[in-house]
Amino acid sequence: MQQSEFNKKMSLREVYDLALSHDDAHEYEQAELICRRALLTFGKDPNLLCLLGEVILSQRRHEEAQPLFEQVLDLCPDYPRAFEGMGRVYLQGKKPAKAIDFLQKCHRQAPNRITTLMLLGRAFSATGQNVESNRAIKRALKLDPARAAIARAIEAQKSGEIEEAEGILRDILGKDPDDVSALRLLGSIAAEHNRWRAAEQLLGRTVELAPDFILAWGELANLHLKQEQFEPALANIDKALELDPELPFSWLIKGNILAKSQQHDKALECYNKALELAPGLAGALSGKGHLLKTIGQTEESIKVYRECLRMHTLFGETWWSLANLKTFTFNDEEMKVLHE
Repeated sequence: MQQSEFNKKMSLREVYDLALSHDDAHEYEQAELICRRALLTFGKDPNLLCLLGEVILSQRRHEEAQPLFEQVLDLCPDYPRAFEGMGRVYLQGKKPAKAIDFLQKCHRQAPNRITTLMLLGRAFSATGQNVESNRAIKRALKLDPARAAIARAIEAQKSGEIEEAEGILRDILGKDPDDVSALRLLGSIAAEHNRWRAAEQLLGRTVELAPDFILAWGELANLHLKQEQFEPALANIDKALELDPELPFSWLIKGNILAKSQQHDKALECYNKALELAPGLAGALSGKGHLLKTIGQTEESIKVYRECLRMHTLFGETWWSLANLKTFTFNDEEMKVLHE
């Protein structure tokens, strides 16, 4: 169980793991907020800086990510993860030749790093060096065929190359139709692009094969929520909560489902449970604020929104929610933050 949302009593390791869990769940804005706050508390930790850079790259903001990896290399000149990060920066910036320089530095430091080999394969291919590209990819596949292919698909997805990602995952499933990691990822991609039927089939097959796959149950619940299919959404998230009732994200999803289906009292209980398990969880604070506004408790709503902003200054959704309240006026300190 995660201790809580970021607070100053947490160890560096706990904060890092918390941010990483958000990144793994594709909750990049929240992961970024946690990393930025942690850096203010713990200073320039190389792993935190790298994770923040990777999260920002997942949001397609390579120019912002670059100085983070450069800071790491100033602190740790031979750190493989930072070299790989710089390679990702230049790949995303359409400068594959520069990417190769950094990725080769990473490969020299960590010759069995599969993600680096897969990135080198992409970079060489982009510069027309097909022999080198094939060599790097074959090396990765030899080290760990299944993991390398999934890693390649994830990289393609993060780079916006959806057709390539889906092709890789279908190749995996062609060899092993019951690969739950490939099924879940393919279902997640389908859901992101509103291909509801395909997503439901893929995620349904995932939980059929792996009934304890909590992340897949949560994604199924969100899939039904997006289609306003509240009954199956609740059934799926309840299954996730049966498996582990201490996960704040499951309570957050259930709160969102109940709020959307006009079950306001029950939704409020779920948001409060999520905040009990993870004080300061941005999504739960924001959801609770929205709910209180909906049921006419404007003053309480403002208090919750302000608590969210106190802990997550960059959480843009909350700023807009406050701005949309006709009776609300930002104070001088909040106006200063808005103009920074």
